[in-house]
Amino acid sequence: MLRRGGKSVLYGCSGINVGMLAALLFAIGEAGGSDFSPSIAHAQSSADTDSCDPGTVVGTCSGNSRESRKRCEDFYANLPDRRAFFQRVQPPPGVAAERFGQLLAKGGIHPRGVILASEFYELPLVINSSRLQEEVDDLLAAAEWESASPGNAAQGVVSKHLRLTRGVGDLVGPFKDDSGRLARSPYIRLLLASLGGVIGNTALMSLEPKGIVEAHFDTNDYWHARVRVHIPVRTNKKVLFSCGQKDEMQTLSMRVGRAYLFDNHLGHSVENKGKSTRIHLTVDLVGNGRFWELVKRSIKHGSTKKKGGGSKQEVSEAQDAKVATEVWNDEALQSGCGAVSKAIVSTASQLGLGIAAERVTSAWCPSGDGAAAGAPRRSRREDIGELRRLAVEQSCESNPASHLSVGPGLVEVVESVAELHRPAEADAELNAIGGEEVK
Repeated sequence: MLRRGGKSVLYGCSGINVGMLAALLFAIGEAGGSDFSPSIAHAQSSADTDSCDPGTVVGTCSGNSRESRKRCEDFYANLPDRRAFFQRVQPPPGVAAERFGQLLAKGGIHPRGVILASEFYELPLVINSSRLQEEVDDLLAAAEWESASPGNAAQGVVSKHLRLTRGVGDLVGPFKDDSGRLARSPYIRLLLASLGGVIGNTALMSLEPKGIVEAHFDTNDYWHARVRVHIPVRTNKKVLFSCGQKDEMQTLSMRVGRAYLFDNHLGHSVENKGKSTRIHLTVDLVGNGRFWELVKRSIKHGSTKKKGGGSKQEVSEAQDAKVATEVWNDEALQSGCGAVSKAIVSTASQLGLGIAAERVTSAWCPSGDGAAAGAPRRSRREDIGELRRLAVEQSCESNPASHLSVGPGLVEVVESVAELHRPAEADAELNAIGGEEVK
């Protein structure tokens, strides 16, 4: 077995310890560095105002005090990333990768072997449930629920849905606002902005009384870089959400007015034992520093329990919040830094930041390979770090108050898209757990 946070983590280890796990197989769900360091900063202004147009050419804004820029840069420097929360499960000695994937699946873990540090996180958000319910009621009055896809239904995923964003296929981008539903839902947009604001598949999902979503985990490649957040709109105390390894399932009743991240790389199921329909707003996202900071301050529910840190963030009415949808196709991003740059510019353009994004990506990927002529190839993490450095520099130079805004800015867009860069190398960057032979 392996241990996570002092808790045993079980393999479905036939041939290592046959009697340790039952034979239940969870249903498979679909639901060295370079010296190259270009700078995009030019002459700095000595004016002392704290804000200006984020589209302004770097260094020409009259509102760039050194102190303000430093606060902006420090804000971004202190944000965590996904590596602080995901872990890579290593096989015991002598177990081949394919066999290990099968054993993980038997134990209720995605065969890829990448899991979150906890089954559930309750994000430190306080949501105006009445305002959310009003907007959801308006959306439902103008549309009909869609039934589960045949593939999902065959796996026991029977919840109905109403899409707020729609891709070109099931969990395939690019995504766009479906029928203007986001455009006419300002509070929902504010909620999404509070999560970091760059979103993929987003929908309302319902589960009727006595409805059951059978145990499964999500294996579509779409999930390699993404997580799902559940925001209860209407529910009852007898709706039970279970998540975890086989024989160690953790169960939670999610509350209205809160938001939850759960680990869909583990087996999970839902049962509505109550008399009223459960409706959740679900949001898929890659995540960026703002999102992972929320996760860092979350309450952990599950095998590793932990109280949240710091005060909760109230999602109250504010200025009109902008969000950006994922206007890229994951597979297309595999062709190199040029494709990643294009996705960044397209996504940032939704926020009026296309020119700034072009400036950043041109400095990062000047020749189509992301490195200066003759320079050694950077590691993936170094490559993403350089891209992020350029984005922070651009944002904090042109608008030192950009980190105080509601919703995503250039840095949030860059961080979200960059996780899809060289994905085959991503898992190796994670902390490893396990690897011990079961005694």
